Formats: sequence, C-alpha cells, structure tokens
Amino acid sequence: MIVLQFSETEFREILTDVVQDAINNSGHLTIPEKESHIKGIAGLSKFLGVSHSRAQALKNSGIFPHFQQGRLILFDTAKVREAMAVYNKRGRRAK
Repeated sequence: MIVLQFSETEFREILTDVVQDAINNSGHLTIPEKESHIKGIAGLSKFLGVSHSRAQALKNSGIFPHFQQGRLILFDTAKVREAMAVYNKRGRRAK
C-alpha cells in the first residue's frame, strides 16, 4: 500500500488542476441521467414521498402502469409522472 501525504494547499492545487483538465477535455460537464425505472414499492414510496402502504395502495389501484415478474416490480419514471399529473387533475379520488 502506498500512502501519499499532501498539505491542504497542495491537495487543493492538485484537485483544481484535475477538475480544470476534465472541463477542458470534455468541453462541458455532464449531469448523469436520472434513473428511468423505479424498482419496487419501496422505490416508489421514496420517489413519491409517501408511506410504503400508500405506495402499495396506489400501485394496487392501477394508477401506475408497471411490470411485474414474480416479486420484481418495475415502474417507468416518466409514466409515473404522467399518471400523477392525471391523478392530480382528476381531484385524486374522482372516478
């Protein structure tokens, strides 16, 4: 194992140089794409900011299109957003 020691100033200079090189070589910084799928009820509840039981109830109501094989459940992020927009426009419980 190799251990390198730098002063704070040296570390900042090295870090600044590395970041500047990365910016110069790429032309721009890229922001990673967000996940296109949500995995499971726990993921859905986190995405929506609701409880696990509320996410399960929303899934069971058929509001969100999803894919399920065995215990694996996948939701398309874009379709969940679209469904929530429609759901919210209907006044939530309107049928």
